[in-house]
Amino acid sequence: MKQQIVGSDQLVVAGLDPWDVSSLVLYERTQEIVAMPFALFAINENDVHDEGFQDRAHVRIAIRQDWDLAHPALQALQPCEFVLGASVLECINMVLRGEADAVFDIASVITGLLSQHLIHNIRMVEVFNQGQPLVIHIRKDWPELRSALDKALDVIAPAERISLLESWNAYSEDPSFRLVAVSLTEEERKWLLEHPVIRVGSDPAWAPIEFRDDQGRYQGVAVDYLHAVQDLLGIYFEIVSGLAKPDLIHQAQTREIDMLASLAATDERSQYLTFTRPYISLPVNIFTRDDVAYIASPGDLVGKRVAVVSGYAVEQWLAHDYPGIELVQTATTIEALERLQQQDVFAFVGNLVTTGYYLGLTKAVDIKVVGDTEYDYQQAMGVRSDWPLLASILQKALDAIPTSQQNEIQRSWLSVSYEYGFDYRRLWQVLIAAMIVVGVIAGAFLYWNRRLSREIRGRRNAELDLLHAKELAEDANRAKSKFLANMSHEIRTPMNAVLGYAHLLRNETGMTVEQREYLNSISRSGTHLLGLLDDVLDMSKIEAGRLTINHAPFDLHTLVDDLEMMFRIRAQAKGVRIETSIADGVPQYVRGDEGKVRQILINILGNATKFTDRGMIRLRLWCSPELAHQKEDRPSLPQSCQEDARIICFEVEDTGRGIDKSDLKTIFEAFERPHTENAHAGGTGLGLAISRQYAEAMGGSIAVESEWGEGSRFRFCMPIDEVFFRDSEDSTPCRTSSPLPAVGSEIRLLIVDPKSANREAVIRMLEPLNLSIRETSDNEEALRVFQEWRPHVILMDLSDCTMNQSFAIEEIRKIEREMLASDDDCGHVTIIAVAVNPQDEERLRTTIAGVDAFLARPLEQALLWHVLGANLTRRGSSSGAGLEDDDVSRMNPLRMNRDELDSLPQDLLQRLRDAVIVGDVGRLEEIASEISQNHAEMGTALREIIHAYRHGELRELLQKGRTDHE
Repeated sequence: MKQQIVGSDQLVVAGLDPWDVSSLVLYERTQEIVAMPFALFAINENDVHDEGFQDRAHVRIAIRQDWDLAHPALQALQPCEFVLGASVLECINMVLRGEADAVFDIASVITGLLSQHLIHNIRMVEVFNQGQPLVIHIRKDWPELRSALDKALDVIAPAERISLLESWNAYSEDPSFRLVAVSLTEEERKWLLEHPVIRVGSDPAWAPIEFRDDQGRYQGVAVDYLHAVQDLLGIYFEIVSGLAKPDLIHQAQTREIDMLASLAATDERSQYLTFTRPYISLPVNIFTRDDVAYIASPGDLVGKRVAVVSGYAVEQWLAHDYPGIELVQTATTIEALERLQQQDVFAFVGNLVTTGYYLGLTKAVDIKVVGDTEYDYQQAMGVRSDWPLLASILQKALDAIPTSQQNEIQRSWLSVSYEYGFDYRRLWQVLIAAMIVVGVIAGAFLYWNRRLSREIRGRRNAELDLLHAKELAEDANRAKSKFLANMSHEIRTPMNAVLGYAHLLRNETGMTVEQREYLNSISRSGTHLLGLLDDVLDMSKIEAGRLTINHAPFDLHTLVDDLEMMFRIRAQAKGVRIETSIADGVPQYVRGDEGKVRQILINILGNATKFTDRGMIRLRLWCSPELAHQKEDRPSLPQSCQEDARIICFEVEDTGRGIDKSDLKTIFEAFERPHTENAHAGGTGLGLAISRQYAEAMGGSIAVESEWGEGSRFRFCMPIDEVFFRDSEDSTPCRTSSPLPAVGSEIRLLIVDPKSANREAVIRMLEPLNLSIRETSDNEEALRVFQEWRPHVILMDLSDCTMNQSFAIEEIRKIEREMLASDDDCGHVTIIAVAVNPQDEERLRTTIAGVDAFLARPLEQALLWHVLGANLTRRGSSSGAGLEDDDVSRMNPLRMNRDELDSLPQDLLQRLRDAVIVGDVGRLEEIASEISQNHAEMGTALREIIHAYRHGELRELLQKGRTDHE
């Protein structure tokens, strides 16, 4: 709308002169938007300005050449001399050149051109009441558009229209200009000319709305509005002073004054006054002393003395709506507040703005607002009722006041900050209240602090109790482990002699069938007892978290064959058929913990054989086509498991009695046995629990399917790596168990054991080998015999805790190093440790001291022979006795050669030699891992040698290569 009202040159949208009657033939006009007054502009220095062009007979006035000389505006300039120009700008230039004394046109057009061309020495000298109405011309065949535009113009307030003119510099502060901008009718203009002075009544003591200051000047919101209206209308307001509000209202009734600047309309006042629309709203509130809490409404004041300012509207409102209130009239607001402070009245009802203003001036701090009322002072200008035109003119003038100016008036008076006096009584009240609050907070803090302290002490005591309980539990666990170890020792030691002699007796000839059956019964019972001990010890190690998985290559097919042979005789004795099948694609040589896989299958097959009295037992083995690392539901796999590891599944199915569903949930729990199992079946209830722990430790799982009376199916699956060998000579990943042949009497073997029965059993096992054997019961004697006799092999018992075997082994290695330094023919002494309860910590400690091999009781003759054959080295004695190279190689061929060792860096070879010489298995394991990073197969072969304790052969291979290079 701004662009439509103010154009760039003529400031008229249609560009048609409203006085042009010919335009009415083609167009219709909207209502008047705003009147654009005409004005004369002249040069500042021209003397004729001061005369105001009273005599226009000799004045040259420049006008546009398209003006109609019969135009009413030009007729008002007669008599004068018109000078014609092509445009308004040309007319201005004619004045600057002296060709004309003044220029006449629409004031805003000339003002805009002067500002645009930076012309500052021409000013407005006269504004005419006549002007050109700004309208929009619409085609006659578009009446709907004209109606829509008229409705739109109706909602644009006069003040907003003037603001639009101001934004385009199309507005002047000249009173005559403003008079035209208010859009008064001719009748209203004429009335103003007839009444240039208006008498106004203003309250001298109603700040900040209207009041008289110390210098006697009237100030306030209402007075500023009067000044704004006065500037717009070009009239003068004469303020009648010295009268209070009631007197002013009386003079308005008697027509002694023409209007009141600020008054709230009431029914009584409307009988003799005509009111404009309110220009400010003041809320009315209830004020009391600060000892009164709250008053909800004026109805709570009934029966009480309430002060009101005489003559104000609230007095009439309260008297009409709440006649039960005893109203006390006061002359001013200050008087009402004083009487309230003096407790002469209970409350004061007045508007918030005025009362707050005087509270600030008087510094009254003991009065406060305690409630609201339903009343508001809607302040307006009240005009004598016989002057309706003045009320209309004032309303138009109020509407024409720009919003920005109205906001400035209210902001300057209604946002006054007041300086209040200091209330020491309130200070003490606040301080006392604060002290009470602080005391309560401090008390609560102390209470909670003590409570928290007690809770912390209780929690610490509970933690100490838990720690103590934990220590007791750990002590109990250690005591249990020690008890189990001692129990194993106490049982295995005599059982070693029993089983050893039973084994020797079976080799004797001339025994009757009944005697052999007795021996078999002794062996079976002893083996069963050792099995029970092994279960208890394995469970103890699992609970202690010392379960380890030893990955090494082994023959999977041979394992299945061994299991079939192991259980076939027992099954056939019961009339049960046992079958094994290996599916296509199952590798023969794999890497894993053979012992634990064997133990799991023995536990499952043992249970199947025990509880199956008819039918068959089937062991099936197949390889899952899915890679182990692709199984999302599997537990975490061991680090040794390769990316291409397969899932190997063992399934044992039997036609036995089966397991009841109620027992399936607990079948894998420790010491749990099926309720349907016979009491005489035997067992500890640990076999399946240990099997599950072993399976999970190897990254696998074990499950069972069974129904009572229909047999059972156990499935054990685990990830496993296939092993490939270079040639046929290396096709056996596990060491063989060939018996040691008789090789003469030059191999000297020393047995160190405190128990004579154990020594005698070992001697009987080694008799077929024709070895030279000595025996001793303590370490001191063993050291003496070693120095004098220089044995090739020492078989040392580690079961007796009273003997310091670790110290003895260290002393033997020390003496051996001294002998090697002084005698080149002195060879390495093989030390084989024997213990009842082999624990990992003990094994590591003893190997660091220089043990070559490790055996557990009860000793088996075949295993003892194998360890001897694997660890004995060729001794270069003068008699040439001992094991020849071909004998050792035939029993256990090494899966590595000298050429492969030569490919290793020299520093790595030297560290390998040093570790072999001192028998440091821990360092050998580290070196094997380092080699595996670049030579996987060589590292695997080296681990096999280390695990088989074939250190002598490895040392000989290293020494041979060193000699060849030298």
